[in-house]
Amino acid sequence: MTYMPGPADYAIVALLLGAMTYELIFPKLKRRMIAYVGNITILWLLSGGVIALWLNTNRSWALLFLGPVVWWRLAIGVALFAAFLYLGLRDMRAARKNPKALERFLPKLEPMKWMMPVTRAHLRWWVAVSITAGVSEELLVRGFLVALLTHFTGLAAAVIIAAVLFGIGHAYQELKNAVPTGLYGLALNIVVLISGSLLPAMAIHIMQDFFSGQLAYWALSRAGGGLERQE
Repeated sequence: MTYMPGPADYAIVALLLGAMTYELIFPKLKRRMIAYVGNITILWLLSGGVIALWLNTNRSWALLFLGPVVWWRLAIGVALFAAFLYLGLRDMRAARKNPKALERFLPKLEPMKWMMPVTRAHLRWWVAVSITAGVSEELLVRGFLVALLTHFTGLAAAVIIAAVLFGIGHAYQELKNAVPTGLYGLALNIVVLISGSLLPAMAIHIMQDFFSGQLAYWALSRAGGGLERQE
């Protein structure tokens, strides 16, 4: 299922690409709250634009993988989320009980340490960041962007292009992370295609981001934070 994009669609794409460029300044500022509030604000504004566009044009929500689904396909998506949640919680419990595992995790945090939570207040904000990223990025990338690109390239190419852009959009964390992040995005798109819905991918994305932040909080708190600014 495809649709004929209009000026509003291209405007949202331009804003989305602009937001990716804007986020590249976050690491230079090295201030968590700017990153947290900036990401939350930008992503919800863009998501609101997509929702408003769909409502105004009466487009099918199925284009965004938010329409009615075949129950057994959705059941597969829910099962994938349940498996991810089980494995994630298991690994989190193991890491919490193993200080050496947390110490080994610290070098991996170095490129993103400036934005990871080191206080309880940061962790509360991180919950909001995780929910925002899980819902909005799935809607914008695996939903809107794939739907738009499918009109020009077909579904398979649209999925690959969206995964590449997803990786590039997270290059502010560190350029070398763009490839694994793109592959992670591709895996989420496979979940969407299998389940026929964005919802399981949204749930996985939210929990993945939350687990990362919680693990970072434990590791950085144990190490004393590692940053001068604790805003």
